[in-house]
Amino acid sequence: MLDELLAAVPRSVIHYWRDGAGHDVDFAITAGRDSVAAIEAKLAPEGLRVRALSRFRAAYPDGPNLLCAPFVEEPFPRRVGSQVITV
Repeated sequence: MLDELLAAVPRSVIHYWRDGAGHDVDFAITAGRDSVAAIEAKLAPEGLRVRALSRFRAAYPDGPNLLCAPFVEEPFPRRVGSQVITV
């Protein structure tokens, strides 16, 4: 997954984010001046837990939420709790 992101956004710096309580987001990429994209990688969209994403969005409120999963042919929006994620 990391190799694909590096190829797709070659000039971006890709970060891993984790807070003091152990909540983590797989990839964080600056998407604009005040925007940070949060990217999670899961085998299936159903495996996403939004607690870490919600904590991330408390610190970085603006930006897209993306979930990358194999076997998903077309992107689709999914609402989980207060978060909207593009799968």
